[in-house]
Amino acid sequence: SAFSVDVVDRAGYTSHKWELGVAGGDYGGATLISMYLSRSFNEQLAMEFTASQFLGNASNGYTLDLGLTHVFRPDWRLSPFVTLGTGVIKVQPKGTLVQPDDRTNQTAYAGVGLRYYWTRRFFIRGEYRTHYVFTSRNENQEIDEWKLGLAFFF
Repeated sequence: SAFSVDVVDRAGYTSHKWELGVAGGDYGGATLISMYLSRSFNEQLAMEFTASQFLGNASNGYTLDLGLTHVFRPDWRLSPFVTLGTGVIKVQPKGTLVQPDDRTNQTAYAGVGLRYYWTRRFFIRGEYRTHYVFTSRNENQEIDEWKLGLAFFF
């Protein structure tokens, strides 16, 4: 019997069901590490779950996001996309004399990005998101997120 290896090509890139990736970047001036899992409904629309941790000078924290991602041209090697969703942020301020309270707030986000098919099952993904944090104070907060990462599809 012949030995066969499942070699995935760009056709799999346009029509896969699942994606998993990691990325690093900047979250409002803090260092960000992020991981996501995505489930495609079709070639252009997917639901995405993202978990991130940020480490900053004044505070550390975590975010959990759930949203939709629309890829405009999945057949292109370099594919632009937009994303829109909601989530939650938990901020742990760094206090020296008095320990401030942790803050947990709901968020909404909108973003744009590029996916670049690299080889076999792997692609590079760059993304920018603007997060709106709905606080209990009189004004909401806006946080910019930039990240670059590596992902694979299956």
